[in-house]
Amino acid sequence: MKKNILFLFCLLMFVVCLFGCGKTYTVTFVYNNGQENTSVEVKDASEIELPTASKEGYNFGGWYLDNEGKTLYTEQYKLEDNITLYAYWKLKEFDVNFYVNDELIDTQKFKYGEDATAPTFDAMTK
Repeated sequence: MKKNILFLFCLLMFVVCLFGCGKTYTVTFVYNNGQENTSVEVKDASEIELPTASKEGYNFGGWYLDNEGKTLYTEQYKLEDNITLYAYWKLKEFDVNFYVNDELIDTQKFKYGEDATAPTFDAMTK
């Protein structure tokens, strides 16, 4: 009797482990902003919570499967192995308008970190 109970208990534990202890995957986030990379363990892609990220002078462009920003990670991605997701950054751009006496005389585009150059005197007198 004890052997039967022990056998049933072992069989039950085996079934629980077989179906309840599914494979887990490691998802690594590479921030590309000086922040330390992080990793999470998940059972499927629906469990992935994408972290927020920031970088001075840049707009966050999303999480990508490659560091070049070619393949955007989406919720439809089927998780079949460990993956690394890379933050993609787009340099901020600005339009700078120059006015003289409330009249627009010039508009220039600048990227974050570039210096604006004032229009020449000729541009102001046109």
